[in-house]
Amino acid sequence: MFFARRLHSADGATAMDTWDGYVANRNRLQQGWTARGVRGAVVLTGDAHRAYASDLMLDYDNPRQVIGTELVCSSVTSDGDGNADDTGGLSPLNPHIRFFSNLRGYTRVTVEPAQLTAEFRAVDRVTVRDRPVRTLKRYVVEAGNPGLHDAGP
Repeated sequence: MFFARRLHSADGATAMDTWDGYVANRNRLQQGWTARGVRGAVVLTGDAHRAYASDLMLDYDNPRQVIGTELVCSSVTSDGDGNADDTGGLSPLNPHIRFFSNLRGYTRVTVEPAQLTAEFRAVDRVTVRDRPVRTLKRYVVEAGNPGLHDAGP
């Protein structure tokens, strides 16, 4: 659950049951990537029952130094229909979090030599049969060019 930093308030409060509770470990992993020349690592996580897309950085106070990407995959049915109006972690406190959805669905990831494409797919309601699945957001992560690149809805 949540590899990227996720502040909950201006005083720096975070959730201790995410990687924010293990900052030294997260830093060690990320420093290992950069020391070995990994440009554009992608971390796939879940267990949040919501979908997020975030840029990863060594220093979250320097948002220009993106070193990777995190894709948090939603749940298909946990917690009912979800709420399309929920803004989740999207706030000025977390400018590296680029996408959030509290609708139920999944993330389809296509990996090719030159890029990874992530499509956040969802249904408006899981409690109603045969609801159409739609793509909420699409991002591309280019090989050697770390971070999320908007590829439309």
